[in-house]
Amino acid sequence: MTYFKALQPSLLNCGLNRAKPLQYLVGEWVFPDYISGSSVKDGLWVGKNKGFIRWFKKYVLETRGYVPVVFECDIGDILYETSNRVKTDRVKITEEVSYS
Repeated sequence: MTYFKALQPSLLNCGLNRAKPLQYLVGEWVFPDYISGSSVKDGLWVGKNKGFIRWFKKYVLETRGYVPVVFECDIGDILYETSNRVKTDRVKITEEVSYS
């Protein structure tokens, strides 16, 4: 399955819900600061489909004032999952994609 990560143009996470700033680099694994076993509090979110990513880009533009950059990504273990998103223990962004 293909997963998507939306980031600030500087490749920092978008920082929603008071998430700590994390710097991403293409081709390198990024890990959350702490994994406690709580699927609700820990981990990194990624999108599962293009429709969610389109909605998320619009939401970030309206609430934060910038358009996020979207990357395809590889993920580690799935900690929590919804119909649109996955929370995982690690993310590696691989290729920038464009979804309007």
